[in-house]
Amino acid sequence: FMSLIWIAMTVTMMIHYFTFIQDKLNTTDQLTHLANKQRLINFIDKVFNSKRREDIYGFMLDLDKFKAINDTYGHDVGDYALFKASEILMKASPSNAFIARYAGDEFIVIIPSSDHQTPGQFAKRLEEEEKQRRLKQKEKEQKEAEFREKIKKMNDMQQQRLYEKQMEISKKD
Repeated sequence: FMSLIWIAMTVTMMIHYFTFIQDKLNTTDQLTHLANKQRLINFIDKVFNSKRREDIYGFMLDLDKFKAINDTYGHDVGDYALFKASEILMKASPSNAFIARYAGDEFIVIIPSSDHQTPGQFAKRLEEEEKQRRLKQKEKEQKEAEFREKIKKMNDMQQQRLYEKQMEISKKD
């Protein structure tokens, strides 16, 4: 009899777990790992239907020239740009913010006013995160250029040595 109880409990726990996973998959944007539009709608319904009202700040952001990125560099690079944008939003947002990918290159950030962060402060943090990303990208590109230059010099030196050895061999003949 006890084994049946354990089996029933295990099956029940598995059902709850799979339901949780399925719900998470259905409400999470697979590319950015942010909430998707459906979870955003559910969140807004919950906020507006709550008996305990709290002021919130809402931000709608879209990526400038995103279509040009996709058209010029392809959808893989566009996907990477969306992923990096989501990372910047997560870093700039307070921990209690709700962040969602609304559609395409549009994102929504909702911050409760209880966070004591003003809309201007959030915008400033977002700008700072983007500046930091650009600085890191510039440093990375500079290091890569320096590395390519070193490789080129090494190849030039090898070519010069090969030429000199060939000249020595031809002089001996």
